[in-house]
Amino acid sequence: MRDPAQFQAARWCRQSGKTHCIAALLLWSCLRNRGFNVLVLAPAIRQSKITVRKITGFLPKLPKFSALKPLKTKVEFYNGSRIQAIPNSPETIRGESGVNLVYADEFSYTKNDRELYEAVVFSLATTNGRFLATSTPGSRESLFYEMCTDDVSYGDFSRSHVGYWDALEPNGPLKPEILEKLKRQFASDPWRWRREMEAEFADDADAWLSMSLITRCVDPNLEYIPENAILNDPTSAPKFFVAGVDIGQKVDHSAVGLVDKRDREFYLAQMKRFPLGTEYGTVIGYLNLLNQNLHDLRRIMIDQTGVGETFMEMTARAGLKNARGIVLTQPKKQDVMTFLKHCMEDGLVHIPYDRDLLNELNVERFELEETGRLRFSHPPGTHDDRLWAFALAIYYARYEATEYHPAAAIGRNPNSLMPNLPRSLFRH
Repeated sequence: MRDPAQFQAARWCRQSGKTHCIAALLLWSCLRNRGFNVLVLAPAIRQSKITVRKITGFLPKLPKFSALKPLKTKVEFYNGSRIQAIPNSPETIRGESGVNLVYADEFSYTKNDRELYEAVVFSLATTNGRFLATSTPGSRESLFYEMCTDDVSYGDFSRSHVGYWDALEPNGPLKPEILEKLKRQFASDPWRWRREMEAEFADDADAWLSMSLITRCVDPNLEYIPENAILNDPTSAPKFFVAGVDIGQKVDHSAVGLVDKRDREFYLAQMKRFPLGTEYGTVIGYLNLLNQNLHDLRRIMIDQTGVGETFMEMTARAGLKNARGIVLTQPKKQDVMTFLKHCMEDGLVHIPYDRDLLNELNVERFELEETGRLRFSHPPGTHDDRLWAFALAIYYARYEATEYHPAAAIGRNPNSLMPNLPRSLFRH
């Protein structure tokens, strides 16, 4: 906060108080200077709103008439200063005049980061303003990595590095007991531990999907369809929806990934992961609600391997006519994962900014066997249920399936085939 440098790159670990400190800095800058204009960027507008919300939480502690009534994306002050969260778009930045400070949160995970930074630099040129980028480390191919390491091109950047050891109480907000839990959770995934808690750029050479590839698929304008909207408000607009289902119960989670296919491209519309121990009937009830409320859910693709066989029998009894099973043999797994990777490399896959999902996509490992086949796995203690649900949905969505109308297919409302489960069961 006391660093006066014009360009800063802050590499901080998770749970280190970064958002709290940045919010205080932006607020102080606006109160200290008249007409001070701050822009807040992030991989998605939802993420940048978090910073604005943190600033709004400070306002009741200020003297009266310091700030006007705050909005979700903007805080304005009586001295003419303002802080606003804007979409992650070079065009939007170029349209802003008189910018004094640009804050880019999680810049290592921002799509089109170079074009965005170029727009920022030109916007700051007229005011000689400041640029502050913060992030937990992601890909070594990102611009943030160069800002943190390249002394030739970015030698004028002031750099700070905060690992978990710096954020422990009493010097920071991280509690020792929480740290021990995190260590156990990440014990089998040292790459993620290095990125998330040591704030180091960790190699992921054994990962099937590299973090740089995953980051390129993050769409700053894409948000999940709110679950309440799916459960309560039927969608009338024509769509090409496909759901992928990965089944678990005690050791693994059950997960449902909903993909919206538009022409040749695939958009992740919703990702639902059920808590461990969730009964299969609850998952089937959720799939029935998707059928009822989505205008065109073409297919539900279910991993039929192992426990999936029992689940498929239950879906048949429940009247899910558009459900199909797929046995994931080793060759079939290779087909599914290879298709997903090729689509991502071709820029056909779009996902919202969801840090937990990004890390799970990155956790899958591969090994080339003597037969020439690829064997996929994930480290003990980690999960890949959302990855496979997502991959199955995209794998089937490559086909042009016929429309499915649940009431027409069975001659009556599909509610009559399932018990009336309370909707609260599906909100976790």
